Amino acid sequence: MVDALGTIAALPGIRTGAVVHRVAPGTKFHRAKAETYGKLVTMIDQRLNTDDDLGMVIMDGDGSDPMYRATHRDLKLATRSIIEDPLFQGSHLSQWVQIADPIAYAGYMAVLREPAKKVMWDWYPALLGPSNVTGSLPYEL
Repeated sequence: MVDALGTIAALPGIRTGAVVHRVAPGTKFHRAKAETYGKLVTMIDQRLNTDDDLGMVIMDGDGSDPMYRATHRDLKLATRSIIEDPLFQGSHLSQWVQIADPIAYAGYMAVLREPAKKVMWDWYPALLGPSNVTGSLPYEL
C-alpha cells in the first residue's frame, strides 16, 4: 500500500483527494449518500469552473442507482463544467477506479483512526500530501 500510494502521488498531473461526511446513527444511508455525492459533485464542478476547465466523473458500479445521474442533471447548464453524467465501470475494467480504491482506503483510515491500524493513520497525509487537493485529511462535507 505504501508503494502504491507513493506511486499514485508521483504520477504526473495527478491530483488526489477524499471527502468524509459524518452522520448520526440511525440516519437513512441512501439520503446521506445522496447528500454527500451532491456536495462532492458541486464542489468538483465549482473548482473546474473556477479553473476554466472541464472534467468527468468515473466511478465504480453499474449505474443502476438513478441518484447519481439526477445529481449531475441538477447542475446549472450555464456554468456546468462536469461535461457528462457519471461514467460507470466495474473496477476490474478500469485502472482509474482501481487507483481510487487505495486513496479512499487511506482517507478512511486517517479519519477512522482505529487503534489496531495505527500504522495506516498517516498514509493519507504523508504519502498523498504533495498530490492532495483536499488537505492533510479528507475534506469534511
